[in-house]
Amino acid sequence: MSLIGIEISDAGIHVAGRTEGVNGLLEVDLGQQVSPGYALIKKRKIITGVAAAQQSRLFPRQVSNQFWERLSIEPVGDAASDRFTYADLAFSHMEQIWKNLGSPSSEVVIAVPGYYDKTHMGLVLGIAQELKMPVRKLIDTALMASLAAANMGETILHLDVHMHRVTVTIMRGEESLVRRQVNTLQGVGWSSLYGHLIKEVARMFVQSTRFDPLHSAETEQLLFNQLERLTHHINRRSFGVIELSSGGQDYKVPLSADLMDQATAQMVEGIEGLLLKAIEESSADRVLVADRAARVPGLYKKLKETLDLPVSRLKGGMAARNILDHAAYFYDERAGEGIGFMTSLPIDPDTETESLTAIMPTSKPAPSHLLVKTNAHDLSQAPFFIGWDGTSAVVGDLDPDDRRALIRMTAEGCMVEPMGESAVLIDGSAISRPTLVIQGNRIGLADCDAEFVAISAYV
Repeated sequence: MSLIGIEISDAGIHVAGRTEGVNGLLEVDLGQQVSPGYALIKKRKIITGVAAAQQSRLFPRQVSNQFWERLSIEPVGDAASDRFTYADLAFSHMEQIWKNLGSPSSEVVIAVPGYYDKTHMGLVLGIAQELKMPVRKLIDTALMASLAAANMGETILHLDVHMHRVTVTIMRGEESLVRRQVNTLQGVGWSSLYGHLIKEVARMFVQSTRFDPLHSAETEQLLFNQLERLTHHINRRSFGVIELSSGGQDYKVPLSADLMDQATAQMVEGIEGLLLKAIEESSADRVLVADRAARVPGLYKKLKETLDLPVSRLKGGMAARNILDHAAYFYDERAGEGIGFMTSLPIDPDTETESLTAIMPTSKPAPSHLLVKTNAHDLSQAPFFIGWDGTSAVVGDLDPDDRRALIRMTAEGCMVEPMGESAVLIDGSAISRPTLVIQGNRIGLADCDAEFVAISAYV
């Protein structure tokens, strides 16, 4: 079976696959190889990705770019979206990408940001389950992106800039590349950067043309769209030009790389401080800079000039690309059974190592969450009941009439204890007494259309 690599970041999702015998990034959103983490709730419908980003300044109160960062079953909270949760928006975004790919039958390995915890990963698996994605493994994005550049005996730092935070991941290469630590800087990322750049460029327009692009949502949106495109090549060219039209008039502002660097100087200083701290803590040998971090105006240039160790820029979607290029790792017996979160991979696939076995037990792992549609319920919160309220599957401290089974944790693992007269099924077989559940088991209720899936997400 072929393999697809998905790299999740709120700054943009990349997907890698094999076409015409060549591994590479796939077009996932309106002809682009990246789909930004935006969702627009319009007339009770959800529009995601590029289409939502290109309307984000027109409908600011109806747009969210926080759903991958705040992935949870909490409601988004806006009046226009009070029936949607952050998980609903993330589901819609991934659903659109999966449809654009043609809903393939290929197995999937998903790379997730280093700051994701068990709850985040449980929801990612829930989304994949709902979309019928055959997920093989979850893996740390920085680890996967850095694997091809890793050498034994080196400590590597991976710098990334997401929509709402910066991450520096410390990894050590021995026989395996192992993730040691993830440092983060919250509240700093592409969302705040675009907000700042829009204000700075608007000020330049006022100074040079007396035209204020922030006076209307339409010209502000045009400004955002052009800045988004410009930041993809500002570090490779000496200048760019922003052109806006309003009231039959055309306005232009030239932007030099130096002006962009000045506008982002404070943000770059904060990122550099986070990186310097990690270098001191780890005695790092090298720094790898993710493409979306290197696109921050002035950042990559400054790191190359000021750091006393090698700094290299990675290609966009490098984690997704490397999933394909190192596909054999995910079928190696050392990767173990079940869907787990991998924070270590062998640098040489022929090197004997016990690191994968330590992360991914060869026996079926105990589940960490109980999945109902896109909601993952943490089993550490057990005991609780599962059941049916007449319209949908429910979990929690239920009314007696709605209870079908008790979920509790014991020394052996997760136990399902049937209650009442309605049959409880595990993988289609009825149980009559407390029964141990392992990762992958499906718990069904005979008197209703409900399914609860035991899943695992190891950190």
